[in-house]
Amino acid sequence: MENGDYAAAFAIIEPLADGGDPDAISYLASFYDEGIVVDKDHAKAFNLYKQAAELGNVRAQFNLGLSYYAGLGTDINYELAFKWLLKTAEQGFVPAYDVVGTMYSKGLGVEKNIQEKIKWYQLAVEGGSGEVGYVLASMYYYGTDVPKDLPLAVTYFSKAANLNNPDAQYSMALLYAKGEGVELNNQESMRLLNLAAEQQLVEAQYYLGEVYRVGQVVKKDPTVSCDWFQLAAEQGHAEAQVKVAYCFFLGAGKTLNYEEAAHYFLLAAEQGHSTAQYLLGIMYGSGLGLPIDYVEAKKWLSLSAAKGNTKAKEKLASMK
Repeated sequence: MENGDYAAAFAIIEPLADGGDPDAISYLASFYDEGIVVDKDHAKAFNLYKQAAELGNVRAQFNLGLSYYAGLGTDINYELAFKWLLKTAEQGFVPAYDVVGTMYSKGLGVEKNIQEKIKWYQLAVEGGSGEVGYVLASMYYYGTDVPKDLPLAVTYFSKAANLNNPDAQYSMALLYAKGEGVELNNQESMRLLNLAAEQQLVEAQYYLGEVYRVGQVVKKDPTVSCDWFQLAAEQGHAEAQVKVAYCFFLGAGKTLNYEEAAHYFLLAAEQGHSTAQYLLGIMYGSGLGLPIDYVEAKKWLSLSAAKGNTKAKEKLASMK
């Protein structure tokens, strides 16, 4: 399996599973669960997980709980899901911690209990879950289910950031930038922003674009700014699409290119961005980067005007 020769692995595991080995049965179940070598068959996987779980295999118990939770190969049954997931969590199986915490949070298969949720989430963070650390930090930051507690929020944002969670890295970067709960530290803020942006967190990419555009924290750099905006734009961030369109439209940070500008204005306009709709209408009306098309020009100007864009209203009036 480690060498990627799943067919050979299956040939070894299947007879061991037939002989009643719980580890082999659990592995065999995963083959059917994921459709490796064999056709995907959740019902067969469920039966194998159940067999291995009853023989004491912890991973199978976890997967059996998930099967009940998601209704894979069986009907959804939160009570049985909780029973098996709690059993694995109590044996120290780290991946079960956050699921058990979530079930306590939502009251699925067990009575809602926020203290139990926090207990299991804390264990998940100690077990290395940056994602859960971010959730826990957000709870304390916003006061969701618990009283607001900025020091605790910072503690868990920091732990999650150190576990390489990009959302936590971004959150800590903002805290350092504002000096909220921590001493103001622009250098640390930029370090964390870059870490989050390199993990494709679109908010961090856009924020970095703004940082280099404004040039207060770092030296103003239109090229670097536009590059970050473009990365965020490619992920569908409407405001970043407008910003990188301006880069191409003005030839600032990018080589002047009206076709590229029109491309990004269109992406943002299709998401309902009023300014992008207005400028796209102008480009269609003037033939900048697009063939002259007064029907399209009026369409986009009308959409922008409907959102209250005064310039779009004035341009429409002048076209009548």
